[in-house]
Amino acid sequence: MSIMCTLQIGDQSNDGSLIVNDEDRLCYQILWLSRGTRSVRTISKALLNEWVRAYAITPDAKAQDVREQLVGHSDVDRFEYGYAATLAMMAKMTLGFVPIVRSRV
Repeated sequence: MSIMCTLQIGDQSNDGSLIVNDEDRLCYQILWLSRGTRSVRTISKALLNEWVRAYAITPDAKAQDVREQLVGHSDVDRFEYGYAATLAMMAKMTLGFVPIVRSRV
């Protein structure tokens, strides 16, 4: 199954917790807002595509379940797996399970 992420700079989740700040050929730079804190995260597109494929098969899975399912089953660097909630939100946005608010930038 080949699903490519289609998120663009300025896209954000409908609840405003995730904003795509920047992107390049390999990564997205994400502003993540959670529980009153802000953080900037770099998310590889290759890893995100794995999460998109997993959610396409099991859309109701919890982020931790997808993380456990994917760990150790590919050559993609696992450094980012601490960002399971961010990856889950981005995958659900890509698949249309979470509405995307598109900026007019």
